[in-house]
Amino acid sequence: RLPFGKGQMLGGDAGSVLNELIGGWHVSGVVRWTSAFPITVDNGPDWATDWNIEGDAEPNGPLPAQHTQKNLVVDGTYVGPNMFVNPVAAEASFRPDWPGESGVRNNIFGDGMFDIDTGVAKDFSLGEARRLEFTWQAFNALNSVRYNVRGGAQPALGDAATQFGTYVETITNPRFMQFALRFVF
Repeated sequence: RLPFGKGQMLGGDAGSVLNELIGGWHVSGVVRWTSAFPITVDNGPDWATDWNIEGDAEPNGPLPAQHTQKNLVVDGTYVGPNMFVNPVAAEASFRPDWPGESGVRNNIFGDGMFDIDTGVAKDFSLGEARRLEFTWQAFNALNSVRYNVRGGAQPALGDAATQFGTYVETITNPRFMQFALRFVF
């Protein structure tokens, strides 16, 4: 409950009309923020050990530059959201396993989770034991977009080079708002 209105820290001596405007407000919220989720570069069509168990790719050197690109265009072709600054160079940074190797797991990190849910509510007194409650809630209030690293983004050698690391779905939902009016008696 916000400290405004009759009997509160601010506006404690407010008249009835002013109290109806500034008093009875409630604010709530939830923030979700996680670190990045790990991803393993898949060996693609090559099997280093057994035809049924493919390995994880080996880095050729330093890991590729990562920064989620929401509208990536490569050589004039729209690629879409991608986890790499340059997917062609990123794919070239890995090689398939050789027989006996197991590859490297979880050496690349995709998006983490971030969103804010919030709500504002106001109580209107209607006399003895009766009131009207107005509520507004916003889920993912900032409309932040975070991509699902397991939803088709797991890069695999042998993908079309421009599609290496392309995201296909989000882990956040678009902003959603709802309003409610309730009579309590």
